[in-house]
Amino acid sequence: MLLAIARLLIENGTWQRDFVKRWVNWETYLSETRPDLPCEFDSLEQALLDEYAEYTPEEAERVSGVSADTIREIAEIIGAHPTKFASHNWRSAGAGNLGGWQVARCLFFLNVLTRSVATKGGTAGNGMNKFKPA
Repeated sequence: MLLAIARLLIENGTWQRDFVKRWVNWETYLSETRPDLPCEFDSLEQALLDEYAEYTPEEAERVSGVSADTIREIAEIIGAHPTKFASHNWRSAGAGNLGGWQVARCLFFLNVLTRSVATKGGTAGNGMNKFKPA
């Protein structure tokens, strides 16, 4: 479901290209996974759409039980509010499932695509805003 949302953000053009260009090692990704494409940022969108082609809202519905329309609506809401996607993943799937930390990686991918990393209303790293009493 998370990768279906990521694909919709990319497909709909609501991902934050400048943030991804500045903070993601897209050159390594392209050179390692898509040597057939020019290693320029403009190639990244197509590479990502190809990579996540199977992660459609319909497939996410089949796997998760959440309707494809709801998944599309969630992606629209997230895409309409860049820098405001806040998420939390403490243990959950990563605690007791083989490969479960992939869920955390997919969830944080949405933060990266929406530039909601350490922003007001977004998601901060675990040590960024800890309460420190005087």
